[in-house]
Amino acid sequence: EELSGTFLPRLDEGLEPFVVIVNATPVGLKIEDPLPCPESYVREGQVVIDAPYHPAGTRLARLARERGARVFDGYALLAEQAARQAELFTHRSTTPAQLVRNLPTHLRDLFEEAS
Repeated sequence: EELSGTFLPRLDEGLEPFVVIVNATPVGLKIEDPLPCPESYVREGQVVIDAPYHPAGTRLARLARERGARVFDGYALLAEQAARQAELFTHRSTTPAQLVRNLPTHLRDLFEEAS
C-alpha cells in the first residue's frame, strides 16, 4: 500500500486532522520537554510514531494512548529494527515479540511497559 505525506516546517493551529503523527526528533527525551505538536492534533484513531526511547513514555506517547491512538514508541521501533536485523544476519524468521521475550527481565519490562 502506498502512502504519501507532507512535511510541515511549522505547526499552526487549525490544520485538518492528521491520520499519522511522526515525531523523529529528540523532543520527549527529557521529562520537561514540550509536546512536539499542539495537543489538539492528537486524536482517537490516529497512528502516532514517537521515536524517542523513554522508559515512562514521552508526553506525546502517553497523551496519544490516553486519547485512543495506536502508538509505536521508540522501544517498539527498536524491536522491529532488531527483528529485521536478526533475520538478515541469521537468515531465520523472527518477530519483535520473540526477541523481547528473550531479553533479561529488567530490559524486557521497558518494552512491555511501552506497548
